[in-house]
Order: sequence, then structure tokens, then C-alpha cells
Amino acid sequence: MPEVFLKAVSVARNRGQLGDDFLTCNFDMISHYRAMTNVVQRPPKEGKNVIAMHEIVLPLLHQALLCTAAERGCLSDPR
Repeated sequence: MPEVFLKAVSVARNRGQLGDDFLTCNFDMISHYRAMTNVVQRPPKEGKNVIAMHEIVLPLLHQALLCTAAERGCLSDPR
């Protein structure tokens, strides 16, 4: 999958639909070289690597995004 992601970033950049200022994040349960290189280090201005169990970290991320959006006035209710 990291190669598919890298290709999608390349296509979006070539079409002028993606700038250089974006964040990528690799969520995995085991650290892999390809994901670290092709998702976290190469394409973005900033990249994060999160090694954790998906069933714990993804619901927490979802709730954090909802709360942040609500605080900024993007949502009427964070639930």
C-alpha cells in the first residue's frame, strides 16, 4: 500500500491539486521500512508514525478530530 499512496501523491502533485504543506500519518501495529519511507518521510512536509493497536488508537483519533472540529466551530455537536 505505501507504493500506491506514493503514486497517488505523485499524480495529485502533477495535476496541481496537492501542495507541499500537508501531514501524513502511518498507523501500524509493527514498524515497516517501506511505510516509514514512502508515507512518513518522502512525500509530506511533516509525517507521523504511530505504532499502536488500531482498535484503540483509531477511535481515539476520531474523537480527538471531532472535538477539535467542534472547538473551531466546524461542527455544532461533537457527538
